[in-house]
Amino acid sequence: MYRITKGDVVIMNLKAVGNLALRKKIYSDAVEYYKVHPDEFCEDVLGIRLNLYQCIMMRAAFKYSYTVFIMCRGLGKSWLSMLILVVYCLLNPNTLGGVISPSFRQAKQVLQEKYKDSLCLLSPFLQQEEETFVCSVQQAYVKFYNGSRITAYPLGNDGILV
Repeated sequence: MYRITKGDVVIMNLKAVGNLALRKKIYSDAVEYYKVHPDEFCEDVLGIRLNLYQCIMMRAAFKYSYTVFIMCRGLGKSWLSMLILVVYCLLNPNTLGGVISPSFRQAKQVLQEKYKDSLCLLSPFLQQEEETFVCSVQQAYVKFYNGSRITAYPLGNDGILV
């Protein structure tokens, strides 16, 4: 039985493995490892280094069903939340994620600034995983090649409509 470790994921070339079943097993093990260690996925695959508090918050977001970040201004709550959403979508195919803000303009702005203008510039891997990015007057979303999608939504005027 093949056991995967962090070093194997970085060095392993899946094309060199001849047996298709073994290749699928190695890939599956790597994805399962990174679901438990999403901060290492950011560093190993995306090439984005995180601070210690960001690593802790990211692991908490992946481990628990509900997480709340209470932080002061300027510590990167929106940026880290977008990174967590992107990593979750990359590790879980066909996932639908959303950015919800009081208005569509604000949701679209978060998607544009945090994803396209920041994360994509930091990670060439993330740029190649993006199938479609649309940021227009009527819609804003990013679609990945694995079928996952992140869409910007307004909350609405009365706080009920999504």
